[in-house]
Parts: sequence; C-alpha cells; structure tokens
Amino acid sequence: PASMINMEIPAGKSYWSDNYDDNAYGFYHLKNLEFETPYTLKPVCNYIKGESLQWKTENHMSEAYVSSFMLKYLQKHYGLKSFDVCKALLSKTKVDGSSIFGKYIDTFYSEKQRQDVLNANGDPDYNPALREVIKLYLNYLSGKMVEDHGKHQHVTFGINFDRLNDDSPFHESAFLAKHHKMGDVDIELDKRKSINELITCGVMIYEYSKMELFEYISCIPNHDIIHIETDGIYFETKHYEQTSKNIENYQKEKGELKEIGLGTQLGGVKFEHNTNELAYFLGKKNYMLFDKEVPTYKIKGVPTKTTDHAGKEVQC
Repeated sequence: PASMINMEIPAGKSYWSDNYDDNAYGFYHLKNLEFETPYTLKPVCNYIKGESLQWKTENHMSEAYVSSFMLKYLQKHYGLKSFDVCKALLSKTKVDGSSIFGKYIDTFYSEKQRQDVLNANGDPDYNPALREVIKLYLNYLSGKMVEDHGKHQHVTFGINFDRLNDDSPFHESAFLAKHHKMGDVDIELDKRKSINELITCGVMIYEYSKMELFEYISCIPNHDIIHIETDGIYFETKHYEQTSKNIENYQKEKGELKEIGLGTQLGGVKFEHNTNELAYFLGKKNYMLFDKEVPTYKIKGVPTKTTDHAGKEVQC
C-alpha cells in the first residue's frame, strides 16, 4: 500500500528504444552491468533463464530487467557504472501512484488505524473481522495487477440433447453429475484474450517496494543483514541501537523516500523482536528465534498451530 501511493508510473504514449534516455520513463532490458560497490546484495538480481533468481551478486551482472527509476537508484546508491541496453519501452510522461490509488488506500488505511486505536484502548467497538478484511484489501490488489489474464479460462457447457433420455428428471446439479460422466455434456475451455492494462502499475509497486526495503537496509551498519522476509529484515542485535538512530534521523539527513521511519505511518516500521537468545535461519520462511524464552518460528508449508481432540487451538 505504501508503494501504491508513493510510486511513480510511466504513462502516455510509449515507444521502443535501443538507448538509455535519462529524460524518459519506462523499462529496460540490460546486459553487462558493471558495479563499483562493496555490497553483494542489491535491489536487482541477476537474471539467468531457467534458474532461480540470484540475489547475491558480484560487481558484474550479466543480465537484468529494471525500470528507469530503479536504474537511477542503482546508479546513485549501488555504483552502477556501465551497462548495455538490449531493448527499452519508454514514454515521456509519468503519473503519481497517489492520483490513481490515493483515495482507495487512504480510506482503508485510516479505518485500519482507527481499529488499532480501539483495540489498544480495549474499546468494545473494536471489530477484528473488519480490521482483517481491510488488511486483506490493502495487500491483495498488487497481486491482481500483475496477473496474466491470458491464463484465465472461460468455461462453456454444451448439452447434446440427442443423447438424453426424455423421461429422465431434470435437476441441474443431478443432471450435470449424471450426464457429464456419460459424455452428454461437452465442456469447452477458452483462454481469455483480454490484456491486463494495469500491469505497469503492478510492476512499479514491486520496483518501488524494493527501493523502500533497501532504504531500510541502508540504515543497518554495513548492510549487515541476516535474513529478509518480504517486508521484514533480521539483523544482529549489536546493530539495534545504531539502526534505530539511523531510521529516526533518515528524514533529517534528507533521505529520498518520505515514508521511511519508525511508527505506524504507511510505510513505517516497528521492531518486533530484540533478543540475545539463539536464532536459526535455514532459508526462506524457514527460521526460529527466541524472544524472552518464547519461540517464534516458521517452517514453509508446515502450520505452527493445530487443533487438539477437544477442538482447542494449540501451538505445535
């Protein structure tokens, strides 16, 4: 949601190009990217066809797809010195995400904040179901905007009346269950040919989100992180105090993104764990840490709660 209202989106009539244009907005397919930076983790990964995305990179990257906004971010903060343009889709204008999504995001987020205040005060008007629905609405839209509509199928049912028994009783559910098995119902699947016109917005949400995430990473001394989970960052406790100060001072030091900071503002962060106990990180969505002797863990594909014989929810 923070990206949706803070991002900029290429707009207007687009054109193909084989060159970099500093005054245009759009998307680039690049090769032979050369960096001068001590950081092996960058907000863009090395693209290798048929392989998983490689986020740990050296100062040479063979191929990448980036927006014009990310390209400038890499040049300014990650030492991108040179690259070759394979192809670019560009335009001369851009629009602010807030002009498209501002009313939608502001309406939902203000109510979500109001619900959080009610909950904190123990107010009986607090509605946990409403808050959860709002959270889902705020988060799900980005995924819908990058959907490939061509993968959706339209189902058409056709009935072959020549093969039907006129004496058979007609009830839709029973009819379909019976005659589909007998081959009396023909099912035709047509792929939709519609174009997702909002895909540019969806792509820019993720581009801006990466810049947002890496602005927080830049507040951690030496980018010394352990693990990242979408919008969460884990780092060593020894960096806690300095990281807090850096985030608090981000705006004073003229940071680029206005939403970066500690707090409940859209795009802000909070510290959820601070412990000197052991922690184990094995991979994406596969970790365990202790906070005041209470374990917090996640194992991808394995639920952390179950139900006992009495129907009571219990921690695994």
